[in-house]
Amino acid sequence: MPDPKQKGREGKETGVHESVWGFLVAGVTRLLVACGGVAPTPSSSLSAPSTAPPAAAAPGPIRVGILEPLTGPDSVNGKDNQDGFNLCLEAVNSTMAGRKIEVHYADTEAKPDMGLTKAKQLMESDEVQLLMGISSTAVCYAIAGYVKQVQVPLIVSTNCGAQNLTTDSKYASPYLVRITQVNTQIVNPGADWAFSQGYRKVDLITSDDGGGIEASDNFASSFIKRGGSIVQEQHPPLGVADIGPYVAQLNQQADLVAVFLPGTDSLRTVADTLAASRRANHAAPSVSAVRLR
Repeated sequence: MPDPKQKGREGKETGVHESVWGFLVAGVTRLLVACGGVAPTPSSSLSAPSTAPPAAAAPGPIRVGILEPLTGPDSVNGKDNQDGFNLCLEAVNSTMAGRKIEVHYADTEAKPDMGLTKAKQLMESDEVQLLMGISSTAVCYAIAGYVKQVQVPLIVSTNCGAQNLTTDSKYASPYLVRITQVNTQIVNPGADWAFSQGYRKVDLITSDDGGGIEASDNFASSFIKRGGSIVQEQHPPLGVADIGPYVAQLNQQADLVAVFLPGTDSLRTVADTLAASRRANHAAPSVSAVRLR
């Protein structure tokens, strides 16, 4: 028993694809140049030597390693991210700066140790020149130190919202850039909305991993700062088989349940909470926050 304390098309949309891809081209090129992956083109203003050197061999493909949870409870996000990246590649014929993009996908299972193992495999066996993706905060933190050590570019381009990734010297480095959100951008607006709607007592259910704990801490800090209170926190393990016991222990003194669970865990939790609320003759109006009364 858990402890209760605890998707181009013609016209304007194609332009959007090109703009986004152009942004990535610029960022990736700068990173690869900085890290020795590609050489900058010599200036045309330089005088040509009297004897032309042999023509250089055509550059090979740019090998990109994509880290995503393709199996497990967070695989719905990982597969959506994989489909989105493949769609973008298709829109530009898998070519960037005149070079083909060769993609290698690796399944992190949303586990930090597996994510680190797969990152090393992509670097050492597949010899990728760039790492991208990452949906899990815990995986982000696990890989950041390795990237810093081996000095390989990493673009955090999917769901990872690790709060301290680019500010803590333990993780931050010139080889790492994030083009997505941080945790507070996700949960703080929810805390602000909840308080503005008159809710004052919140029950938190967040996953027992890096992202879930950060979400819980950030929501609680923001909500309490506004004058609310957290009456209960529960942190089910990621991929928990049965969410029912946690739902059964919801504190009925709370007037709102705030949920932060990835993938299928969230769907099961919301469905079970809605059912429990109906049995108790309570209203439950939304997915991200379930009102008990």
